[in-house]
Amino acid sequence: MAKDKVDPRELEELLKLVESRQQITEQPVASHLPYGTFFGPRVQLDFYDANIPRLPFGINEQEREVVRTLAGDPCRFKGDKTAEDVARQILSQETALDLSNYSLSVSALGARTAIASVLRKLVTGKRNLVAYASPNWVFEKVVAEVPNARYLSFYANSGDSFVQRCEIIAKNVGDKMAAVIVVDPANPLGYRLSKEQTHYLERVAEKHGFPLIFDDAFRGLQAKGQKDTAAMHTRNSIIVETTSKRFGARGAGVTWTLIPRDHKIELEETIACTGCKSTAGYLTDALYTTGYGERVQSWVRGNAEAFMLGYRDGFGASPVFGTLRHAFPEMPIITLHGMLTPDFRWNAELLAAQAEPNIGITSGTNWIKDQKEKMGDIPRNREEICEGVSYVRICPTKEPPDRSYLAGRFLAEIVASREKILEQAVE
Repeated sequence: MAKDKVDPRELEELLKLVESRQQITEQPVASHLPYGTFFGPRVQLDFYDANIPRLPFGINEQEREVVRTLAGDPCRFKGDKTAEDVARQILSQETALDLSNYSLSVSALGARTAIASVLRKLVTGKRNLVAYASPNWVFEKVVAEVPNARYLSFYANSGDSFVQRCEIIAKNVGDKMAAVIVVDPANPLGYRLSKEQTHYLERVAEKHGFPLIFDDAFRGLQAKGQKDTAAMHTRNSIIVETTSKRFGARGAGVTWTLIPRDHKIELEETIACTGCKSTAGYLTDALYTTGYGERVQSWVRGNAEAFMLGYRDGFGASPVFGTLRHAFPEMPIITLHGMLTPDFRWNAELLAAQAEPNIGITSGTNWIKDQKEKMGDIPRNREEICEGVSYVRICPTKEPPDRSYLAGRFLAEIVASREKILEQAVE
């Protein structure tokens, strides 16, 4: 006999189960039409993380054959191309780099581990400082993996300020520098480095005896014929690229590191098994030749454009506050600058306001802890820190276009009410 009513405890357990399944799924959330509304139930909108989810692979005969081939034991796999061969093919087709001037090392443990491997070769007792632009907690973790290394972070919100602060650091502690890590476009702030700025940075680094390391995570996401970043203008810098962003293939982690031969750095083999080397080469080649990268680009571009449209529509006749920065259409990060008052109230109020529409995004105060104490300890850095964390970052990678549009409207509504929120905070 069926129950007339659902036991609330059973319903609660069911909801917990559904929520747990949603959290572990690796597939993008599909668009549905429940409850008679186009956008579906008001649930968490995920714009936290720039890592791209695994989009469907195996939608045609060519891709299904790749899946079939990779289903066996990778250690026994025999392929025609090594991962090094594939990396050189991709770089030769997409860049103007003279690959004969570089040694190329391929690993399968992701970009962070690859950068740490390079730093272990560069850090010495005398040169143990690794500098990077904050806010970026990733490199703090990378440097922590290197014995005797110390990180030196600085705040920059433009290419000019990045160059200026690098030069100041070099003048003061250049003899203690092991390397400067560069990301272009910058994550999370989205600014770019020009060709002239890149060359100037290299001259500063060469003068003081340390290299630049370019974490080139986003280059391959650009449309065909436009795959250009600051790293492509370098002459004597180390370049690291990975499949994680480009193909949404974080599980593979295939990463290639280009080291100018003048540096005389030899990295240890990290893929010791011949079969696994072949597997890494076959997988990367398959992702490249099947056009899967273009599918990832299209996904991110569609979501980003929908978010931007929703953001503009959400203001209506109201003036747009802040400055939106989106490095290129396929970039998986959008940044809204000018979101912070000198006493940090706006970010706190913004985060509180997010509770209603449930937009999962990050802001500058997520990247800096105990900011009031830091302001007190280093008063001369107050303006610099305020500039560096005055932003909201959106990553339109997990949600489909309809929900991205909705999130854009939600954020616009919050931003449009900024003055009212601040007035209430003062009272």
